[in-house]
Amino acid sequence: MRPGRRLPEPIAGHFKGIADDFEDGIDAALWRQSNDKIHLFRGDRHVRLTETEMDSGYPQPIAPIRTGAPAAYANGINAALMRQDAGQIYFFNGRTCLRCSKVADGVYPGYPRWIDGPWMPFPT
Repeated sequence: MRPGRRLPEPIAGHFKGIADDFEDGIDAALWRQSNDKIHLFRGDRHVRLTETEMDSGYPQPIAPIRTGAPAAYANGINAALMRQDAGQIYFFNGRTCLRCSKVADGVYPGYPRWIDGPWMPFPT
């Protein structure tokens, strides 16, 4: 952080070429280790960034990046994370999650799974 900066800062003005509605807010963000890209998710779309510039051809619908995912995931996700030690990506929607290693290979068998078991207890 640069001296004198106050956080949080607005998204607007930090990413070159990003879609206007993404400057108003995002639902989830993910840094993907395998390609050193940042993915920002909003509603049913996502953008991919190389450092601070949006890659050409974006935004794109999020549906194709999760082959085998339930329809609810095509409409948006709440959170995403990259588990570096295992090379796995997790996408969260409501109280369920998906797991994949290579997004193009689709979702691991047995997913989506409830997050209240393996992640942490949630009240019912």
